[in-house]
This record gives sequence, C-alpha cells and structure tokens, in this order.
Amino acid sequence: MILDLDTCLNNELLISVDDGSQLNVEHNSNTDSILRSGTGDFSYPILSGKPVLFRSSFPLDYIHNGIPYENIEDPYQQYMLLAQIKASISTNLDKSCDVYKHTMKLFTNLASGLKGNGLLVDIGCDQPSLSVSYFPSGCQYIGIDPVLNLSNDQRDFSLVALAEELPLRSESCDMAAFNGSLDHVLDFNSGLLEAHRVLKKQGELVIQIYTYNDSKMSTLLTDICHFHHYRNHQLNSALNNLFSTVDVEFHDCPKGYSHRKITQYFCKK
Repeated sequence: MILDLDTCLNNELLISVDDGSQLNVEHNSNTDSILRSGTGDFSYPILSGKPVLFRSSFPLDYIHNGIPYENIEDPYQQYMLLAQIKASISTNLDKSCDVYKHTMKLFTNLASGLKGNGLLVDIGCDQPSLSVSYFPSGCQYIGIDPVLNLSNDQRDFSLVALAEELPLRSESCDMAAFNGSLDHVLDFNSGLLEAHRVLKKQGELVIQIYTYNDSKMSTLLTDICHFHHYRNHQLNSALNNLFSTVDVEFHDCPKGYSHRKITQYFCKK
C-alpha cells in the first residue's frame, strides 16, 4: 500500500531537513498549501500533490527549471547542480527489455526476504505505482526521489527529497531499500547513514547495485549518469560499520560484462 501525504502527516513521519522538527500542513485560502516546520521557521511547497523537501533556501524556480549552469557560490546549490547534470541523461532501462525484467526479478527475490509488515521507504523510487510491486504486499510503502514527478495520479505519490537528507523521523521505518539507486547518490556515505537513522532497531535494509572489479573497463571516466562505480569491499566495509549483520550475494551481469556483477546486500540494524 502506497502511503499518501495525509497518512504521513497523521503519523508524524515527516520532518524538516533544515531543523529536524515535525512538519505540519498549512492551508492558505489564496495559495497552494505548504508544509511548515514545527518551529515555524521553514516552509516547503507541495507541487502536484507531492511535498518538495529540499532545504527551504533552495529556490522554487530551480525545482521547475533547473539550476543554471553558471558560477554558483552556495555549496548546497553547487551540490544540487552536480546531481542535475548527471540526472539530465536518461538512466532508466526500457521496462519491456529483458535486462530490466531480469534485474527486477532478482530484486523482487531479494526484497521477498524482508519482514513484509510495517513501513518501508524506497530511496530512489522512480515510479512508485510500479516500484511498489517489487516488495512484499504487506508493506506500507513510501517512495523518495529527488526528481519531481508531475503526475497527479495518487498511485505515484512520493516525497521529493535527497537520500542524503531523508525528511523522515528517526527510527520510524521498519525497512529501507536502494534498488539500483545508490550509485546515483553523490554522497553515498550520508545516504547510508540516513537509511540507518530512519530504521528502527532490528530494521532491515536491502540494496541491489552493480559492483566492479579492477578492470580498466570500470572507470567513471566514460560513465555519463552515475556518481560511483563501487567495489564490493568499499560498500561491504561501509555497511558493516553501520549494521549488525550484512549478507552479500553476487549475480552475473545480464549484459554479459565480466567487469561488473549485480550485487545484493541484506542488512539488519
């Protein structure tokens, strides 16, 4: 079941990424509703029914039109500009192709090991109405993605936010997932720390991602859309520093490339 905004608010799930206080809806008679921090100091727009939970200093015009490619001194805007450049290239496989179907079958098998009941946050959710189907049916699903989906279809409700600053209350989630999304997170250590923060004790995290060997083919110099080419030991070390157990499984690349493997991590807090 995909949670909607009212359910998120009624369960006090959403927090300000500026000050960590609980978010509440503020209805205005002449303008669209907004979310406001509990301190009253910060507000966040709701666009196409989806709350945009970047830092409140981020200009609304940039959400609609992107950050201009020019000299920018603000470090948050610089950070977002780097992400925008990478995201400007289409990264999603055709959902009808055999490679996509194969990788999603592998992920569905991985996610079937989750406890199944409780709140699940899908970090880098893409299209929630499709992505929810990869998880156990008993999950209460909430998707997070940095790209605003302009669809008004309630089945595609998601939070517009960064993995590095999840707008969710600490220890509010039973499960978390990165399905092919962690290599799109610029500061992946912050992303993993945030996933750990929002998970309850004994909470579970699943990750499916490509990991690379030391072949010359594994260079980022020729990659147009990803921030990272992870080595397994790199991710394994980061995850073992955070989680009590980390299980790893490898699968051959469906494109036949020998320099990378589909790698799955099942972690418990």
